[in-house]
Amino acid sequence: MADAEDVRRLALSLPQVEEIDSDGFDFRVGGKGFVWSYPERRPGQRRVIRTDIAVLFVGCLGVLIERILVRPLRRSMLAVLLITLAVALMVEQVLLLVFGSEARNVPSIVDITFHLPGVDISGQRLLALGVGIVVLVGLWAFLQFTRLGAAILAISQDAEAAQYMGIPSDRIYSIVMGVSAGIAALAGVLVAPFQSVIPSMGLLPLIKAFAIVVVGGLGSIAGSIFGALLLGLSETIIAFKVSIEWSQIVSVAAVLITLVIRPAGFFGKRAAF
Repeated sequence: MADAEDVRRLALSLPQVEEIDSDGFDFRVGGKGFVWSYPERRPGQRRVIRTDIAVLFVGCLGVLIERILVRPLRRSMLAVLLITLAVALMVEQVLLLVFGSEARNVPSIVDITFHLPGVDISGQRLLALGVGIVVLVGLWAFLQFTRLGAAILAISQDAEAAQYMGIPSDRIYSIVMGVSAGIAALAGVLVAPFQSVIPSMGLLPLIKAFAIVVVGGLGSIAGSIFGALLLGLSETIIAFKVSIEWSQIVSVAAVLITLVIRPAGFFGKRAAF
């Protein structure tokens, strides 16, 4: 489909057209003006479309990885951990070879700054916060009030018993992997405008996500929210009172303390045996 620039070139090639404005909507023909209403997508609309494509692509990639690499090794959690880590490192190296190690800046989806007493908050950060809340609430509702969500919970509690009840475990694992990868891609798109985009940018969020799950409790959405708020506030306080360098060890320290005091996490359940 032709865009607005193609329309401009075509119009200026006509001998009757004398003038065209910078937006490509107002033409001057023989001293008389008329408006050409040509629809053009705004930059924000294009970014939303690219976001949808990225989330869909990464979600499908997650399903493919689960079926080819994870499924044959599913009985060994250590093997699954190692193969997914190997895939992450391989993707990082591929991105490094294709795009280089130089940091890139990504334009914001919402280019607005809100001025509050004593602090300025960018619209992109508020957008990331709002979308995160919506995704969390939607994910909780999906798990609690849908048949597919009930199947996912059943598989997470006892995969063998759920399989005896007729729940297709392979399909459930693929869906969970795809949804997880898609949510991760959405998070990357939302935080990229206020962070440096480099191939290794996922390492620090991975460590923090691991710490949040350990502190909050594996399999608990409420625990993940609690752990994220606790670690985020702790890092902010230490960065403000001490230094930014010391705030980077909060996640590791939280994991060590939680494993010593409560290995199941604050909202996790201890194993029966």
